[in-house]
Amino acid sequence: MATYSNAVSVATFTALGTIIGYLGAEIAYKFGTAGLWKGYCRGDMLGTAFYEDSGKHYLVRLGKDVGQQKAARSGFWINTLDLVDWRLGDKGSVLPRIKGDDEASGKAVEKVRARRPVFVLTLSRHTSWVCRNSGGAVGGDIGGIKCRYFIGLIVSETITLTVGIAVAIVWHSYFSLWFLAPLLVKILALVFEVNRESIGLEDKAPDPPKQDETRGKEEEIPALIEAFCICETTDIRNGFFLIKGPSQLVLQFFRHYGHPERYRKGIRGDRVREISSMIIVIFAAMIYPSGLIAFIFASQQIQWMWLGYQLYTILSMHLYRFCGGKWIGTTERWIAKELENGKAVCFGDVNGHKVIAQLETIGIVEKVVDGRKIINQWLANLHPS
Repeated sequence: MATYSNAVSVATFTALGTIIGYLGAEIAYKFGTAGLWKGYCRGDMLGTAFYEDSGKHYLVRLGKDVGQQKAARSGFWINTLDLVDWRLGDKGSVLPRIKGDDEASGKAVEKVRARRPVFVLTLSRHTSWVCRNSGGAVGGDIGGIKCRYFIGLIVSETITLTVGIAVAIVWHSYFSLWFLAPLLVKILALVFEVNRESIGLEDKAPDPPKQDETRGKEEEIPALIEAFCICETTDIRNGFFLIKGPSQLVLQFFRHYGHPERYRKGIRGDRVREISSMIIVIFAAMIYPSGLIAFIFASQQIQWMWLGYQLYTILSMHLYRFCGGKWIGTTERWIAKELENGKAVCFGDVNGHKVIAQLETIGIVEKVVDGRKIINQWLANLHPS
């Protein structure tokens, strides 16, 4: 998300040159247990750093039929809905609070254990007509490398580079080169990033014909006849989520969207990218211990600079974890912000594939049973008997 607040957050919380040895070792260990070192198309990437297991589940509803609970290997839209600030209305106004018996004193008292939204997210296929009439346009991060990715990496290591430049200018020391290591590792990780499965739009819907908007002849707009499904998430801690749309379009976001591609061979193939990425993780884990040893031989002033940098990055790392830093600058956060504004979002990847997403809040509930009632009523209205 290209905003100043995101740039500041990225620069503040995502420096790499601190203690990540345990994390790096854990990631490398999962590579081994998943069998990714064994060879071409060997092992399972699910649950590793290549493709995180969302740990979430969903139910598929086809018409009035409810399918079995399934694991959501990709939690893209679930994570997006988790990030939506449902306390804000379409105009950014906070929803009214529940007031207690002491209303006369001017104090608002919450009398419930938890409030949850009931969301309905509608996904539809991209057409030029719909995209022109949608609100925000969000570019995904699957596909070729863009210039803004490198800019983001440089911003993420602003603090590190600043300290390195200060060491080079003030003390004219070669130890300043160490502060380039985190950025170089990130650039290598970007260059050797694995290719991922993008949005599948094999059966693209046709554009509606041009016509006078005042005529309103809906029968002239062709409809795409295909299976329609509703996916209901089973984890209700952050709300009740329903995601509906053409089954081929919707289900890919629960199954394989974003999974690394592994079929290309050769020097520029997918296997080379896999191995390179795993080695880069090991290099990243070695940045801190290499500095710990190297700076023993530095002057005391430079050692103090390095120590101050480490204290800062360790603090920012903890804040990153505790304050939801995982989603800083992500596509999910970007889409969530657009959906909060009541806009129909045109979401696409760099390959030109696009999906229209629109969010509707059908209720804010204080009890789980109330959420179930709203969902059942909504489904009954959708499929009247």
